[in-house]
Amino acid sequence: MNSKRLKGLAVTALVALVVMLSLGLVAIPSASAASTTTVVTESDVSRYAEDTPPLKNWVIYTPNAGTATFRSGPPTPPLGAGSLELSTPTGNDKVTVFNYHHMGTALSAIDAMGYSTYRSAGNLQQVAALNIEVDVNGSAPGGFTTLVFEPVYNTDQDAVVSGEWQTWDAFNGGNAIWWSSRTIPGAYSPNDITAPSGAPLYVSWNTILANNPNAFIVGGFGVNQGSGNPALTTAVDALTIGAGGNTTTYDFELYHVAMNKDQCKNGGWQNVTRSDGTSFKNQGDCVSYTNNHK
Repeated sequence: MNSKRLKGLAVTALVALVVMLSLGLVAIPSASAASTTTVVTESDVSRYAEDTPPLKNWVIYTPNAGTATFRSGPPTPPLGAGSLELSTPTGNDKVTVFNYHHMGTALSAIDAMGYSTYRSAGNLQQVAALNIEVDVNGSAPGGFTTLVFEPVYNTDQDAVVSGEWQTWDAFNGGNAIWWSSRTIPGAYSPNDITAPSGAPLYVSWNTILANNPNAFIVGGFGVNQGSGNPALTTAVDALTIGAGGNTTTYDFELYHVAMNKDQCKNGGWQNVTRSDGTSFKNQGDCVSYTNNHK
């Protein structure tokens, strides 16, 4: 990743933090622990070519010919009936799917991260990666970097295969292996040509925390299928992050499908659909669907 691209990402992340704070979209930690599942569909995202400050919590960046498509399947997703499929036809293409709701979260508070993938096309250990845009310096100047988790460097987990859903633990009790797009205390960037021989490049989450105790999320959290991954198609689902005992899992779906009768009440039936995307006539129709699924 070149310096111009990194500078653009840093500026975008900082502007994003200001924008999201002004819109009141940055997470406020709750007093009690909770686990929630949030459905994400096309209507929840904004789409840009690259490096544009977000106007929604979810942004999909697709420079060049990279694509991200909400779809049903492939069978059987870990959550619901759908997923988000990323495609990079050539080595110059890229897809980034970022959520900005967790900006301001201290890395030391994070206690869960993960996602599931289904590779339908690709070679070797290629698959979508998990990315977090962070500031490792706290309130000090500079410090922007992107932390990257890739299954290929986590050899205690499964090898990447095609044609089946696989779940990746990007926290793993703090032992998951990550790398940094920029050299930071405790981890040289693989892109740093000045790194001495034997310098630590791929290190545990705990190592990053020990060397950067004031680090926090300053931009996006999500998945990335970067340049250098030609002919790769990966469906993603069950994107998870937890902090302070509060865990959120994102379920990518074609539609906001009614799952229980409470979603039908107080006009909610107008905001949900059947699994095929068809709408309800009224609240009773919605409740009947949740009871009978037809």
